[in-house]
Amino acid sequence: MKLRPLVGVALAAAATTAFVIGCDSGTSNPSPKSVAAVNSSGFISSATAPGGINSVGSFTTVSPMSQGARAGHTANVLPSGNVIVIGGQNQAGPNPGSLQQESEIYDPTADTWTVVATLHNDPNDGRLIDPTGNFATARIYHTAISTTNGAIVVAGGLGVERLNGPNPIFEAMETTYTFDPLTNKFAWAGGSSNLNDRRYFHQGTLTATGQVLVVCGWDVFDTGNPTAKVALQSAETFDLSGASWSPVQPRQNAVIAGHTYGNTVRFGQNVLTINGGLFDYAASQQPPPTLLTVNAITPAAVVIGSPNSQGKFSSGGEIYNATTGQYGTGPTSTRTQGTRGVMLAAGVTLGSTNVTVLAGGEDLGPSLDTRFSNLSSTELLDLATQQFVAGPNMNSSAPAQANGQPAPPLAVTQLEASEIGRSSDVLLIGGIALVNNQPAANDQCEIYDTLNNVMKNILQLQEGRYDHRVVQLSGNQILVIGGRNDPAMDTPTDSVELYNR
Repeated sequence: MKLRPLVGVALAAAATTAFVIGCDSGTSNPSPKSVAAVNSSGFISSATAPGGINSVGSFTTVSPMSQGARAGHTANVLPSGNVIVIGGQNQAGPNPGSLQQESEIYDPTADTWTVVATLHNDPNDGRLIDPTGNFATARIYHTAISTTNGAIVVAGGLGVERLNGPNPIFEAMETTYTFDPLTNKFAWAGGSSNLNDRRYFHQGTLTATGQVLVVCGWDVFDTGNPTAKVALQSAETFDLSGASWSPVQPRQNAVIAGHTYGNTVRFGQNVLTINGGLFDYAASQQPPPTLLTVNAITPAAVVIGSPNSQGKFSSGGEIYNATTGQYGTGPTSTRTQGTRGVMLAAGVTLGSTNVTVLAGGEDLGPSLDTRFSNLSSTELLDLATQQFVAGPNMNSSAPAQANGQPAPPLAVTQLEASEIGRSSDVLLIGGIALVNNQPAANDQCEIYDTLNNVMKNILQLQEGRYDHRVVQLSGNQILVIGGRNDPAMDTPTDSVELYNR
């Protein structure tokens, strides 16, 4: 089959990245275990979970991605232990020419990358071909969720899935694709598989019932019409057997707070959506709307000013019940990070205990209108008690200063978090840090011992990065893939690093 390349993009080219705050890679968490509890001192204790490992570990540089730089991509561990990377962009800016059309697979044992299209006699079997069969689609800020049978569901994103004559339409996307790890083939999921709402910058995870859940995001990309920008309040689920999306019902009560740039993680048999906000240009004119840009690709979205911010920015969470298919009220305990809410934080539920870790992010300042009002705080949420517990500040494990005072906290946004094996230790990785009140790609990582609620080790990435992706490999290994290394230019990188302890 001969395909038409996108304008300015050769099919053999490689490059795109995507940023999905708190997007779950699709690896499901186990059923809840009653091993963690919040005691009166605010520490997490456990009778059976492992922990207390003092080894720091280190990062080593491995082979860079073969198709060049990626940011805003997704990364999933396959049943074989290999990792597939889909989408992203290789340069800053919202244009089709920056988008990566080719997916590639990393073999951690051989330290090699293979373009999926090269695994097939017909290379298009290894590409996300548009529904008309005419060209390979390209996307960033999509979700790619691993299902119980190993297949991956790729949904939405910002990119190109339609043409206007010969010209690509750069837009929020509605199509859904599946990837079969046994055959290494992509396939359009079919005519009934379009999302009910086009969305990108959305969050997603796998539910306990085996469905894919996607939440919030943006449905419009139109830099010329800022009044059209309203973040979504909707959620929907995908049934792989029926290849169709269903709105979460009752829809008017689903994710009512708005959680774009928030976190969606497994929470026992349910799903917790927390942090983020609802951004709406039209709702606030006094004070004048404040434009918000994330990674040089966000539409001219608007953060609501404080007089109209009630209900527009979420400080609490909402819980999706996979059995009933409805969202309900989240934990009612008091947040320790304040009442204004948080966006662009790391969020991860540990596989070894009942604890969800939230770290860093931004609270947007007293008027909810300032980027890079970064947070240095962390927070724990215990499933058994649904209590929030204040965690240590980032950088609190650093040596004392020359004057004997503790090292100052490190404020970081857009970082990633991953449990180290099943140790209950969490590695906080990269992000954007404030250095002399200027944003900089963060190369500092820190190990958070959740069992004792302390930071205990600092180590360095080989290259500072944000808008990157991390996946857990076997043992205590974590793979850190791509991202951006220059907040001023939003420059993507092709570098990959392996953490091992």
